[in-house]
Amino acid sequence: MAVDDFKLTKEKDWKVLDAATAKHLDCFEAIRKKLNQQSHAERFIFEVLNDFNYEMVDEVCNDPDYQIGTYWNGSVKDYANQIQWEVNNARYVVINLYTCYIKNKAEIDSIDVDYISDDSMEYYNEIGPVELCKDYYKWSDTLTINQVKQLNKILVKTGFEPLVVQV
Repeated sequence: MAVDDFKLTKEKDWKVLDAATAKHLDCFEAIRKKLNQQSHAERFIFEVLNDFNYEMVDEVCNDPDYQIGTYWNGSVKDYANQIQWEVNNARYVVINLYTCYIKNKAEIDSIDVDYISDDSMEYYNEIGPVELCKDYYKWSDTLTINQVKQLNKILVKTGFEPLVVQV
């Protein structure tokens, strides 16, 4: 239930908000910096992570009263817990974005890499922030061995353990 009159006024709540958002940005920006923006798969992950940060951090910080009041029932703690959960599941985010890329590969590969950002929000909205962070999203079991190998290169590059390939 939304809290229409929520106001972020407590200093401790501001500190929680600032710490949570900084941690989220640091985590996902660190991943983005390690991605090759000339590769369609990695550029896709790069751009959707940007959309993810925008929705989960930038929009909340731009209007915390409305965002936290509406989507987290006025609970900064609930928002911070969700943000922490997303950080804790960053590896799944990379896996799920790669599998989304594979599902839509023909369409995404037809876009010049410099223009993937024009369509990335559409793919982000298709998955949503909660599903994005889950162990594993609905398409991951359809990856071929070569796709798993490519995903593993991306996982290792971004600081995560690779998937175990079962032959």
